[in-house]
Amino acid sequence: MARGIISGVLVLALVGVIGYRQLGATIDNPRDAVAAGIDGAKKTRAISGSEEQFLRVQLAIVDYTAKNLHPPDSLVDLIPVYFDTL
Repeated sequence: MARGIISGVLVLALVGVIGYRQLGATIDNPRDAVAAGIDGAKKTRAISGSEEQFLRVQLAIVDYTAKNLHPPDSLVDLIPVYFDTL
């Protein structure tokens, strides 16, 4: 059940990120793009701290993939652009 909820939140957040890009609004800072996705997900329902952390990593992976046309080889590739540390 938790996976379904997390998947639903991820889909909503991704729709937010895609919407920003489709509407021509650009978010220059990748951390801001992830934060926008989190904010969009929070508008639909309450998110626990651990769900937010999981979603933040997922959104960073999606944004990285969109910009580089391939997923990161490891989570270390997300540092320092998306996170200071993991």
